[in-house]
Amino acid sequence: MLFLILFMTAIVSYLWTKRIARSNEEPPILPGALPFFGHAHKMFGDSKGFWKMFERETQKAMSIANTTTFLTFGTKYYVLLDPDDCLTVGNACLEKDKFYTVARSCFGDGLVTASTETWKEHRKLLNPKFNLNYLLSFLEVFNKQARDLVKEFEPHIDNGEFDHGYFIRHNEMRTICLTSIGLDFNNDKETLDEYENAFLTILNTYIKQGLNLWLHFKFFWIRSRLRIIRKTNRDIMHRIIDKIVERKNYVYNKINSNSDEAGNFKPFLDVLFDVKNTVGDEVMNDKFIRDHVNTLIFAGHDTITLVMQVVMIVIGSYPAVQDKLYSELQEVFGGSDRDVEKDDLTKLFYMDAVLKETMRLYPIVPFLGRYVHRDIKLKNFTLKGGHPCFFNVYAVNRHPMWGRDAEHFKPERWLDGSTLPSNPNAFMAFSIGKRNCLGRTYSMISMKTTLAHILRRCRINADLKKLEFKLEVLLTPAAGHYISIERR
Repeated sequence: MLFLILFMTAIVSYLWTKRIARSNEEPPILPGALPFFGHAHKMFGDSKGFWKMFERETQKAMSIANTTTFLTFGTKYYVLLDPDDCLTVGNACLEKDKFYTVARSCFGDGLVTASTETWKEHRKLLNPKFNLNYLLSFLEVFNKQARDLVKEFEPHIDNGEFDHGYFIRHNEMRTICLTSIGLDFNNDKETLDEYENAFLTILNTYIKQGLNLWLHFKFFWIRSRLRIIRKTNRDIMHRIIDKIVERKNYVYNKINSNSDEAGNFKPFLDVLFDVKNTVGDEVMNDKFIRDHVNTLIFAGHDTITLVMQVVMIVIGSYPAVQDKLYSELQEVFGGSDRDVEKDDLTKLFYMDAVLKETMRLYPIVPFLGRYVHRDIKLKNFTLKGGHPCFFNVYAVNRHPMWGRDAEHFKPERWLDGSTLPSNPNAFMAFSIGKRNCLGRTYSMISMKTTLAHILRRCRINADLKKLEFKLEVLLTPAAGHYISIERR
């Protein structure tokens, strides 16, 4: 028996050594790897522990090299911490890592999860449609939804701490459903509730699968109850969007409107039908349209929700910052309660800086994945083809090129170009390279509009020192995230 154990151990060690064999050109392996398991043993525990592990390993990696190697169950992951290296890979390797293909079963060939070939074709078609004039046409929706959010905050004014994230989450779902598919919460509450419940349940399945390492193996996953839950809710999402697409298709064929000028609100779904009408079914069919709509909701809802939740905690923790924001709002709006207009957005310099600084220090998407399909030469190392690669956004946003105060919250750094890194790739809140985020401008317009309405009416109080995070696909507040508000 002892001989058998020793023999099996030797075989496993041999296979492990062969699998992770590296040349001198490749990045160094992070310390702490075990045979077969690699660094996977560090990932056991809950999502709070997972985030602490991520921070700890990031600090360790930063002290070793700007590129390292992380191992799990014989799989080699390159981890990039340098902005230039991230840009090199981001432009050379457009295929997403298998981490994203897991989401493809639910979100299909949307821009986040699509294969390189589909992404190239569709991104080229959608880029000109997602222009500033088109996005500014959403201001009416953003203003209305921001006012609704302030009304929902009303019972909590001068009434102690509360979970503002709960209200932001539901408000953002209503907002993004209006802008993406034209579904009005007030007119079709049951459908929106059903879609939202299915959507949030699916996100929860990704979290649970990520934290349970045995579910990463196909043998266990296909036999799990979690897979059935995901499929059931995916079918609900698809049924709802398919029905909306079918109805919209019928209406569109009867009344074909191609106007997307500023001021003429048109949901993203209509824009997709414009594209379909131009290029035909072979390039943009109803399935692609459904996938793009689901992806827009998936990519936009949680990211905007979490940034807004965190930025309000940050603002409430820095009274001087909040005072400057309020002064800027008074300058722009002159003490009025009017809606935010397009010219106002360009005048909110300090608000822009506060949002960017919050996203720099607390990136909601702390890492991004690509598949390295061929050898890639970086500054100091060579990545070998056939392995996944992660961009450590958290590390890049705190890179030494940000200066000695890289760990400090300092919005003023964004107001003076000389205090920013000379390398523009040092800020990766909206990804990097050719396959970057299409929704950057949408997000900033939405968040600025919402904050302008909230901060003109309320003063926020919070304690950033109490804030704890968990990593559940996205960086999410786990404790110490309640705020209190006072009437202005």
